[in-house]
Formats: sequence, structure tokens, C-alpha cells
Amino acid sequence: MYLDISYNSLSSTPCKALKGLRMVSILYITYNKFEYVTCSIANLTSLKELQASFEIRYGDYTEYWNGTKWSELITKLPASISTLNLHISGMNVFQPVMVGSLKSSVTFLTISYVYCISDFYIAVENDALSIFTYLQNLSIINKCSGKKKSTQLSQYTFRGLSHLKSLDLSGIGLNEWPSYALGEIVDSLEYLNISNNNISKISHDRRYSGSGLKSLDASGNPITLLDLGIFPNLINVHLNNINIDAFYIYINAYNLALKSIHISAVDIANVYYWLSLPLCASFLTLEKITFSKLKFSESVPFVFSNCSLAHLKSISISNSEGVKFIFREDMDKFPHLEQLTLTNCKLSSIDQFLLESHSLQYFNLSGDDIKTINGNNFSLLVNLKYLDLSHNAIEFLPENQFHHLSNLTYLNLAGNKMGSLSALKGLNGLQTLIVYSNVLATLPAFLLKRPHNLEHLELGDNLFSCTCDIKPLQDWIQTDTTTYIDPQPPYVCMFPASRKKFCITDFSLDCSLHLEFYIPTSLSGLLVICLIVAIIYKYRWRIHYKFWVLYYQRRYQGYVDNDDDDDIMNSDEEDNVDIREAPIMRRRYHAYVAYHKDNEAWINDQLIPNIEDGPEQFRLCLKERGDIPAGHYILNAICHGIKQSRKTIAVLSENFMDDGWCHYQLHFARMRMVMDNADVLILVQIGEIPDRKKTLLLRQLLCYKEVLNWPEDPIGQELFWNQLKMKLRKPVVVDHRFEIL
Repeated sequence: MYLDISYNSLSSTPCKALKGLRMVSILYITYNKFEYVTCSIANLTSLKELQASFEIRYGDYTEYWNGTKWSELITKLPASISTLNLHISGMNVFQPVMVGSLKSSVTFLTISYVYCISDFYIAVENDALSIFTYLQNLSIINKCSGKKKSTQLSQYTFRGLSHLKSLDLSGIGLNEWPSYALGEIVDSLEYLNISNNNISKISHDRRYSGSGLKSLDASGNPITLLDLGIFPNLINVHLNNINIDAFYIYINAYNLALKSIHISAVDIANVYYWLSLPLCASFLTLEKITFSKLKFSESVPFVFSNCSLAHLKSISISNSEGVKFIFREDMDKFPHLEQLTLTNCKLSSIDQFLLESHSLQYFNLSGDDIKTINGNNFSLLVNLKYLDLSHNAIEFLPENQFHHLSNLTYLNLAGNKMGSLSALKGLNGLQTLIVYSNVLATLPAFLLKRPHNLEHLELGDNLFSCTCDIKPLQDWIQTDTTTYIDPQPPYVCMFPASRKKFCITDFSLDCSLHLEFYIPTSLSGLLVICLIVAIIYKYRWRIHYKFWVLYYQRRYQGYVDNDDDDDIMNSDEEDNVDIREAPIMRRRYHAYVAYHKDNEAWINDQLIPNIEDGPEQFRLCLKERGDIPAGHYILNAICHGIKQSRKTIAVLSENFMDDGWCHYQLHFARMRMVMDNADVLILVQIGEIPDRKKTLLLRQLLCYKEVLNWPEDPIGQELFWNQLKMKLRKPVVVDHRFEIL
């Protein structure tokens, strides 16, 4: 619970005033006129943070906090409090509190000098903070109004603070490296901020070894000499805005623990390194490099350009020039690089060597001057998750540009000149897409399909064309519940003029009016075509059959059959016959055999030996045997084969009923029966034929025709052959029953 009663004119609070607020954990009571408040604070047993004013009255040097003695405040603080923020006014000297063996539980302490008698000078005396035995974080702030601030720390200012880990002395007017004061906390101190002071040298001092320090921020100081060797365990260092003529860095310790270095606004040309050992060996543990407002050139390269930094994970460079001289066109020196930021570095293109880091996961190229990106530029960055190309001058990205980036979840293309997002096809894992301030008319359909992983979209300030092309986007914005769509900048129409400046969701589009006629008409036409095709397909055999019936009726008009037993041509006459000539006056065969190729074994093993090789020497016409000359249209060959035979033997089987050409042959045999009014068809059945496969034609024929079934026993087979030979010898006679078939 939070309670703030600061900046009032309260003069007192009875001891029981805050008793009912036992759950208050944060209390701000600065700048009031309290005389007696400490006893009421003691009742706040859950209090963790207190911000209060403290006044040192001029003349009697007695410390008062809002009229209450400073020592009394300390003794009344609840044991639960861990954060104390004091605003001091009046005298410039912070003196110790003498309360015997009392130890405060405060771990976070901020001392702010607000109003000082001397405009710029403050001092923290010896043992002034010794009561805060458990203190871990200390900030001293000098807000005195003088133009030239100055703060003096005593040799034993921090005595007794054996647990202090973080010390912030930024901007308080230190004029020298405070090694004399830091000696008391050399073992515990890990973070030190001395930025924005007047320190010119940070060098070795026997009073402070810096053995425990892990992070140092020395930005904004006029440093001319920095000895990193005194911080053997240093992990992070910030050196920003060091505006001097020459900057000397000493590196004289093996295996520095340095993991992060931040350099900004430093004239690289005037930085000199005094090395007692090879430079690269001094930075083997470096994990993060941050540069800003620097200028690199071929003559002034990056100090680590020739080093192989195997542990480096992050490089951030902003507002700098000559980036290519930093890497020397070789990314192999950084085998584990995960983050690369090159913002506002005036890059006109993406050098290929920057795209060869397989371990890269974060890539920021925003604020540059990139205009074109070649195809497959990012194909090697298979682990990339974050890509920022915003605020460049990109007009077009090749299709499937990011196809290989299966791990990409964040893509920022804002502030470019792109009119198409076809390059995004294949980014199925994308969660955040930022494309505002481009020239897009709408979003491509593949981005609007469900399901998708898109959670955040920024699309405003584009040249939306509010015609029917934008209807899918409009519907998607209004119905999608899984994606947060940032309303800023606004989504307004640019075209047509009648809807200009309209928000794309503020009007409805009826895009079905011009389809009311075409859709029903097209569907009706398509239905008719499908129906005609279906009818033709279903009756395709009958249509073919009717065509050939008409064709051969005209062709053989006036033809007279001679079906005597001796009408079969002899071998000499056969040589002079051409099946393409009509009418055919004499027969060449006793029977034409229509069968399925799966029954060819039965034809060769049973039919031919028993019919052709017998004493009667019947002549059979077999198309597969070559009895019909090759080189003729197959329908012509079948028709002529049937016409040149006295009769037709149809070898029926289940496969026969499934074959279209077999149906043709049965139809042509039936056609001859109708045309000649004669029984010229012999039906032979091998095996069983399911009723569902018996066609209407076959059922009609079975009403008039006897079927010879092929038996399995030898006696039945002998009877079968006698019956078949009898039918072949039987003369062809006119039978008017077949006129109705």
C-alpha cells in the first residue's frame, strides 16, 4: 500500500494517527512542518520505504528532521524498513549519529542535498553513515544551486559499510579519483558510478585496489588517463562524452574480466593504448560492446578489429561512421555474436559479410540510408528472431526475401517506401509486424489468413486505397480478436477522393453489387456445361455406337450378303482384298472373336486348338493375332473384322464388362444383327459376371440369346465344343425378332 502526504503544511501527527495503516509499505512525507511524527511511524510495522525531509538548522548544528532530531528518527524507524530517501537542507555537512550500538536495517539509502547554505559545497563526515551496517546501495546527490558543484568525502566516510555493493556518486562535483574514501569498502563494492564529475585520472593507488569492482561508469569526466589494470575483476565499463585532446588507456593485467564496454562521443583518433601484453589477450572475456557518436576510418580502425572475440555476444553501434572498418569485412572473429545493432550509421547498403553470422538472433539496421536489398541476403541468418529495417529508404524487397527465417518473430519495416509485402510470404512464426509510414494500399491476403501467430500489428500512415481491394483488411481489423492493432498513427484512406481522410473502419463497402448478375449467370452456365459433359461421358459408348451405326448404314447401303457355306474366300482371293474398299461381297472368316486381353490364354490354349485345328478347320478372325492389317483406325478395323466374318463370338467375362473396347465390339455385333435381321452373334461366358456389371445391352441380348458357359470338367468341355461348332456351322437366316433390338 502506498501513502503520499508530501508538500503539505502538516505540523504534527499523534502517535496513534497511523496505527490503523499497518499495511502501508511506502510512505512519502517530505516537506511538511512536523514536530513529532516519529512515534506514529513506529506503528507502521509493514513499512518498507520512507521518503522524508531532513533539516540541519543553521547556528546550533543540531540535526532535525522536520523539527525532530535526526538521532530520534533513526531510533524510531520500524525494523521492516529497507529503503530510505532523505532530502537534506540547511547546513552542508552530513555528520554521524551517535546512538550507541544501534544498527539500522536500511539497505537502500539516498541522500539528496537540496538547499545548501554554501551554494555548491557539501561534505560527508567520517562515520556519518556507520549506523547503516546492512546498507547495500547508496546514492549521494548534490542538488545545490551553485554553478560549480563540489563534494568532499572523508577518508572514513564509508567506514562500517561492509555490505555496500553499489555506490552512486554521479554529478556531485568530485575533483579527483576518491580512492582514499573507497578503501573502506574495497572488498564489497561491485558497482561504482562516478560519471559527470571532474575526475581527470583514474590510476593505481595503494589505498584502493579495486579488486571487487565489477562495473564502472566514468562517463562525462575529462579523463586523460585510465588504468584498467587496477580493476582485475571489472565486467562493465562506460566511457561516454570524454571530450579531451588525448585519452590514455593503460592495460597491464592478464585476463581482464571485462565483459561490457560502452564508449560514446570520444575522438577515437586521440585514444592511445599502453599495453604490457597483447591487446587481444586482455579482452578475451568481452561479451558486449556499445559505441556511439564515433568516427572510424582505415587509418583509425576499431581497437579490436584484429581480435578474435570468442565470447562476444552483442555489438551496438549508433550515430557513427566508417562501420566497415570496425569489422574488417570478417565476422568469423565473432563466432557467438547474437546481437548486432548498426543504427544511424549512414549505411547505404548491407554488406554481405554482415549477413554471414549464423548465430545472430537480433539485427537492428534502423535509421540508415538503405535503399535496396538483394535477394536471399538473409538466407544465412537461420537463427534470427528480431529484425529492424525501419526508417530507411527501402522501396522493394524481393519475393520470399525472408523465406529462410523460420525463427523470425519480430519484423520492423516502418518508415520506408514499400508498396508491397510479398517478401513476407513464408514467415509463419511472425508475432510482431510494424509497417507504418510506407506506401501500402492494403495487406496481402496471406497475412490475413487464419490461423496465424501475429500478436501485434502497426499499419497506420499508409496510402490506403479504400476500394474493394481493402475489404479483406477492413473485415479482418473488425473481426480479429487475437492481434493487437495499434491505432496510432491513424489508418485513413488516401484514395479515392470521396473517401480521403476517412478511417478505413468508419464506412462499409458493398462489393457484391457488381457480382449479382455475373455470379448466377456464370454458375448457371457452368452447371449446364457440367451437365452436358456428364451426359456425354455417361453415354459415350452409345454415342459412339450410334455414330458408327449411321456411318456404316450409309457405307453398306445396297450391299447383299452371300452367307452360303461356301462363301468363305480361299487364300488366293484374300490377297486381293482391301478392307478399306466397300461393299465387301464375300466373307473371309467363319467368326470374329471379341474378348478381353486377360482371357487371351483361354483363346490360345482352348479356342484356337479346338476350332481352327479341328477337322472342320474353321477360320477365326483375331485382332490381336494380326488377322486385321495394321495401320487402320481401330474402329474401322473392328467393324471390317465383324463384316468379313459370318458370325461373331463374344467371350464374356467380368473383365470384358469393364472394358470400353469390348463394349464397342459387342455393340457392332448387335448392330449387324439389327442391320441384317440375322442371328450372327454367339455368346460364350467364362466365369461368373456380377449382376451389377451386366449392361442394359447384355440384358437385352440374354432375352433372345443362349449363352454357352465354359465348364471345368472334361465331359462338359467336350459338349461345349460340340455346341459351339454346331452354332458356327448353322446357316445365317433372317430372324425378324432382332429388328426391335
